Amino acid sequence: MISQPHERLRAWKTYVAIGDSTSEGLWDIRPDGSLGGWADRLADKLSSRRVDIGLPPLNYANLAIRGRTMEPIFREQLPRAVSLGADLISITAGGNDMVRPRADINRLARQMEAAVRQLRERDIDVLLVTSSDPEGSPLIELTRPRVTAFNSSLWSIAQRYGCAIADQWGLKPLQTWRGWADDRFHLTPETHEILADAALAGLGFAPDNPDYWRIPDSWQPALHEPSPSHIAWFIHHVVPWMARHARGRSSGTGRVPKRPAPTPVTPLEHRV
Repeated sequence: MISQPHERLRAWKTYVAIGDSTSEGLWDIRPDGSLGGWADRLADKLSSRRVDIGLPPLNYANLAIRGRTMEPIFREQLPRAVSLGADLISITAGGNDMVRPRADINRLARQMEAAVRQLRERDIDVLLVTSSDPEGSPLIELTRPRVTAFNSSLWSIAQRYGCAIADQWGLKPLQTWRGWADDRFHLTPETHEILADAALAGLGFAPDNPDYWRIPDSWQPALHEPSPSHIAWFIHHVVPWMARHARGRSSGTGRVPKRPAPTPVTPLEHRV
């Protein structure tokens, strides 16, 4: 990873995000109905900093598709990102694998390391994203030992290969109900912005909000605020998820990347 922020901005002409629904941007919906997301917001922040020092806007592509597990991400998206001339690639992968009953964390860690090694051998900078802490979330909490082990592997990989880390585990807003969309699997627009700041900090830049990792004061629950209904969540979100997977389908079946080719990011175009 290049050491000085200005040197990074000059070196990173093209940023490509690969991964699953986290990087695709569910559920950060813009006024026109399209999806934004933390990766789009990060591209905006990096592009703004490039423009501020007299450089052209950042080129950005997003190849992430919801529901993707690690193997197709690295088989399909990673080589495409390299072919697009990426100088910086962010990766969110493993989350959909870890909710499966027979997830092999050691195998996932080996796949991640092989992908990162391939990119670093090409002098492409890499931003890894840890999983969030599922403690307190019904059913998903059962994956906490796997998530903990996989996150530890990500930190080790980052250290060995000189990668940056966006640390979702340490984001306090993601340890509250307010930090999650109704499906409890995906971020809200507010927490996509928070994760974008975490990514910016992980890359060595000052975040737009230095307190991004804290729970905002405005989130303090009102007196007697009811807890979300676990039963309603299970019926409306978990049951359809289980039904899709029983049929061998995912939410991303048949979908294509939302931003398949790098195009310049006009600063502030992703903010809502």
